[in-house]
Amino acid sequence: MYKSSSYYIATVISSMISFLCYPLIVSLVSFWMFGIDNHGITGFAYWTLSLLLTATCGFSFGMMLGTIFSDQNTAINANLLFGILFSFGGGMYANTGENANLLIKAISYVSPIKYGTELLF
Repeated sequence: MYKSSSYYIATVISSMISFLCYPLIVSLVSFWMFGIDNHGITGFAYWTLSLLLTATCGFSFGMMLGTIFSDQNTAINANLLFGILFSFGGGMYANTGENANLLIKAISYVSPIKYGTELLF
């Protein structure tokens, strides 16, 4: 039987490989679909690295919640809660412009989705 440390290391490594391949696949499709002005390899590299950065932040946040909560369902529900909250602050559900109320403005200051979107565009 394997020790628990080797099991967790193998889980983290396999999860990192799958989570890092997803932004590469998305960037291959979305780079030409959005019609980015810089069509060269450097524009594609910046686009892919920005997607990799946001995916790594999300992956690390999910792993952090997985270590905080001992129950798997609680960790998944907490991750969904924070995902909805950060999406709300990123402007997916509400306008975060000048006419937004104070709660939405406060959430938008801490939302990594807002900063990731600003980095992409």
